[in-house]
Order: sequence, then structure tokens, then C-alpha cells
Amino acid sequence: MNDVDAKTQREILSAPSRSDDRIIDLRYLFPIVRRWFWVVALAVTIAATRGLWDMHNYQPTHVATMIVAPLDGGDNIGTEGGGLQGALLNLGFGQATRSGTQFDRFVHSVSTITLAKRLQEKYGVLQIVYKSAWDETTQSWREPTGQAHERSERARRFFNLAGWSPPDLEDLAKYLGAKFEVKEIKGTSFKSISFAHPDPDLALYLLKIVLDEALAKMREDSQKQIVEQKRYLEERLSKTTMVDLRASLVSLLATEERRAMMFQGDAPFVVRVIDPPYSSKFLSQPDKMRLVLLPAFIAFAASLSLIVLIAFLRNE
Repeated sequence: MNDVDAKTQREILSAPSRSDDRIIDLRYLFPIVRRWFWVVALAVTIAATRGLWDMHNYQPTHVATMIVAPLDGGDNIGTEGGGLQGALLNLGFGQATRSGTQFDRFVHSVSTITLAKRLQEKYGVLQIVYKSAWDETTQSWREPTGQAHERSERARRFFNLAGWSPPDLEDLAKYLGAKFEVKEIKGTSFKSISFAHPDPDLALYLLKIVLDEALAKMREDSQKQIVEQKRYLEERLSKTTMVDLRASLVSLLATEERRAMMFQGDAPFVVRVIDPPYSSKFLSQPDKMRLVLLPAFIAFAASLSLIVLIAFLRNE
């Protein structure tokens, strides 16, 4: 009787999984994976080939770079606010809000339409960046021609996608935001700011004017803000009779006067330049990890998971 029970138990352990318990024995899963592994190999090959083709079509660019040290503006608004806003909060005026640092606002300003408009008005950057689409003779934008463009436009209309339109400030803002890159330098508080373009001279030129105009715009905005804050303090001071409060307001007004004097000079604002802009003689290179290795790994994992899922559903 014991021999029969032992034999029955061995048969149960060695039998394939039943469809009702949805359990796959690894001893049966490995042969299935081995049988369909050609699907995994095909998926990895396609992904790697596509990545290699993207590397072949990669357009190298020159990168203009500079190193800066962000300066603490000390005027962030918060519950522990600094500058005038924080002091006014401590006196009971206004409400606390959170904002980024001046350097954060500087980086964000690069991709704004406000800066794009400023650059266009002063330097005509649209005609520089999109030179191939600008007709100097007619002083107008020309739409691409050819069968490929017509097919693309028909496909876009069919799928309700936006068709071709002349470059405008929105396009310029997106372009600047994509090309203007900020990276941290490990082990330091410095930042690397770069701008990429196929023309090394143009990359350096665009980096300089984008940096200068973004900082100039922020300086002007800060000056306007100081004027408004001084006006507010003077108004409060004229209506306040409490001695302690008047002393605090006078102190704040003196602080704003010192800040106004600082903005009038050429002192570094937002960032201090550590290494001036320069254009590297080396072209940028395609990222093998992102273009080839990562897609191949994703294809391997996805195809293998699909085989296992199908085997589980079929309960082979």
C-alpha cells in the first residue's frame, strides 16, 4: 500500500500543470522558451539593427560649453522666506508660496516665448536657426516641396496632425530649450552650460546671446520688482504710526536701496562665469547605450515575457 501511494505521488509531481490551477512547472517552461527563442533573437536583432541605422543617420554637432557657478539670489519666497518677501511675511504681509531658485528660473527662461521674442527682435534668430526655410529675396518663409513632403502632409491631414507652418516664436522657444543644456559637474557646485549646433561658430554665438539676454531679462525684471517693492514700503511707511513697525519698514527700505544699487552695476547676477564659452573641436557622438543596447535589452525582455505569458495562458 505504501508503494502504491509513493508511485501515485511521483506521478502527480511529474505530471504537467492542470489548466485549473494555472501553475507552470519550470521543467516544461524551459523547453517552450528554447523552442520559441528564435522570436527573442529576431526581436533583439531588429531592435539592434534599428539602433545601428539610427547611429548611421546621426548628425554630429559641435558643442559650445561654459562653466558657471550659480549664485544664491536669497529672494526665494517660502515659509522661511529670504529677502523682502520673507521679511514681509514675518511682519504679517502677504502669503507664503514656493518658488525655485534664481538659477532655476534662469534655466526655465531659456525656453520661454518671452526670451524668444527678445532674441528675434534684437538678433533675428529665427532667420539664423531656420535659414534653409527663409527666402532672402522675398523676405518670406518658403514651404518645402517634393513628393515626400506632399505625402507627409497628406498623412498628417488624414490623422488630424498639424501640417507644415512657417517657423514662429513658439518653434524658436522649443528649439532653444532643446539645444540649451545644463548639467551638474560631479563633486562641485558648478554647472556646465552647453549649446549644440552643426556650425561651431554659430553654436558659440547662440550660447552667448541666449545666456546674455536671459540674464539681462532677469536683471530688468528684478529691477522692476525692486521698484514696486520700494513703492509698497514707502506707502506702508507713510500710513504706519507704530514705532516698531516703522523701524522694520525703514530697515527693509534700506535693504532694497542696497539691492537696487547692486543691480545698477556690472556685478555677477544669477551666475558667476568660471570658464568662458568655448567651442570644442570634437563633434558630438551618438549614444550607443541609448540607441542600440537599451532597445536591444527592452526587445529581449519584452519578447521573453510574451513567450512566458502565452505559455502560461495556454498552460502547455
